[in-house]
Amino acid sequence: MKKLLILCDDDKGGGTAHVARHLCIGLAKSFSVSFGYRRHEISDRYYSTLDSSSARVLDSRCAESNRFRSAYKSDEASGILDNERPDVILFVDAGVVYSHLALKVEATRRGIPYVIVVNGVPANARDMQRAILPSAIETLNAARRVVFVSAANQARFQHLFPDVRAPSMVIPNTCAEAFFTPPQSGTREQIRQDLGVTSNEFLILTTGRVEPKKGQELAIRALAELKKTKGSFLDIKLGFAGTATEEYAAKLKRLYDSLGLAGRVLMLGYRSDARELLAAADLFCLPSYTEGMPISIIEAMAMNVPVVATAVDGIPEQIDITSGVLVCPPAPKESDCIYQLAEAFERLRSTEAVRRGLATKAGERARTEFHPVLNIERYRQLLQPLQPLTEDETRNSIIGLSRHPLGRAPNGSVNFGSPEEAWKILDDGWGVSRRRGVWSEGNASSLTIPVRAAIESPLVSLRLEPHVKGLDKSQRLEIVIDGESLGTLTLSRKLVPWPTWVHLRLRPTRTDRNVRLELLYGDAAKNEIARRGRTILISRLHIADAGTMRARMVAQFLRNGPHLGPARSASLASPLG
Repeated sequence: MKKLLILCDDDKGGGTAHVARHLCIGLAKSFSVSFGYRRHEISDRYYSTLDSSSARVLDSRCAESNRFRSAYKSDEASGILDNERPDVILFVDAGVVYSHLALKVEATRRGIPYVIVVNGVPANARDMQRAILPSAIETLNAARRVVFVSAANQARFQHLFPDVRAPSMVIPNTCAEAFFTPPQSGTREQIRQDLGVTSNEFLILTTGRVEPKKGQELAIRALAELKKTKGSFLDIKLGFAGTATEEYAAKLKRLYDSLGLAGRVLMLGYRSDARELLAAADLFCLPSYTEGMPISIIEAMAMNVPVVATAVDGIPEQIDITSGVLVCPPAPKESDCIYQLAEAFERLRSTEAVRRGLATKAGERARTEFHPVLNIERYRQLLQPLQPLTEDETRNSIIGLSRHPLGRAPNGSVNFGSPEEAWKILDDGWGVSRRRGVWSEGNASSLTIPVRAAIESPLVSLRLEPHVKGLDKSQRLEIVIDGESLGTLTLSRKLVPWPTWVHLRLRPTRTDRNVRLELLYGDAAKNEIARRGRTILISRLHIADAGTMRARMVAQFLRNGPHLGPARSASLASPLG
């Protein structure tokens, strides 16, 4: 039996994670499957069903949502391939062309055939992470096949990336087989009772992440349009099932409260019972701004729930005029989309015959086009015949990669505003926040700096700048060389005037490998950072040998560059020498 390694970079439980989980379980019947993802509390919750499968589960930093960090995990990529020795690799990518880069490069060098599944292609895909784009394109060209979940995504990709020559195909998404099975008798009534929805009310449901691009705000505004005409007789309730940031959930609440819809919008949070929720719903709505091929729509269709959705990307390939209602995209004119949503809500609420007809056709279409058995068989037929690359194929792919090598941190200096340099030495706790454009995720904040020569008398110089008021002896810097803690420094607002240089001469040691800096802070700072997302910033860093001035390292942090992520408890090191 062939060894198949499946890797997914969606560790937040989105649609890509569902695709990967389904493929892992389904393909385990035909392959010896190993499955890799970045393990943490959230991702383990979504992938927990794999525990009962025959797949071997890996915790991989090469397969995470931080594409820059995973791009430079070449040592770990080699370790994974050494341990697993796969015959074939299936990459299930949420990050368009940028995911799993270190693993793809290493697989190419070893001649291991791989297939890439691209789940979404935003219009700005080519401009997202240009620092690693050339290498990413070469790994795509080395793929045996690039799979798209919709023809719309395939066409957009080919327009944006004409330099990708790998053959491509479309395999539509699917959903779990359980959605094709009717729920137990009484489920609808019980769930509606739990939600506070009466038998006379019309429940419109949205499942999946609650975030701006999913368009929940448009559904709320459409309901407000109906309220203008229905007034106190409005009998519609909106239910949003899915995770949301506190900030966005609060924004939606302010919106529906201001529109007089308190009690009409149900924020349900994360739910593991999507199937039961759909059984309780009268209508499913997904007014997204952009999509690949949403699994939530397939789930609704399989459950014989009529669908209203925006005609964006792959959605028109899922439903047509006989199996659902398509409204105009929200761009460029949201008001037209809101009007059409309101019209569809009212029409389907008031016309049961139309609603039942759409539901029946949706169920039939789901079974003939999107059933999981069909999906797994398509992937099995694609993966089973793949053989190792020939010497010529491997050589040509390596030549392509050598033209666009990933940047590596030089021994002389590192510019932390240049990700292709920085990610080789950034370790736990640093990440790119897409919303703010700063570095802000992780449980521990640490920095590992390789140095060329031995440091016998380490001297660390830090230029500190304040980013949070009220920090008083609550943030600490720990210096660790070759695993030995050499001391800590407490950072306080008393270090004035700001900005200021702090020089630390450490007790003598010897190393020819790494200098590691770990940033720790107490509860007072942690609470402030959680609220404001900022703290004391290291804008410059010098590491040198105070005796010989060898092994000098200069690092420049951008003004809005790296800062601390959430803290975790750690013991403090001995005092500075």
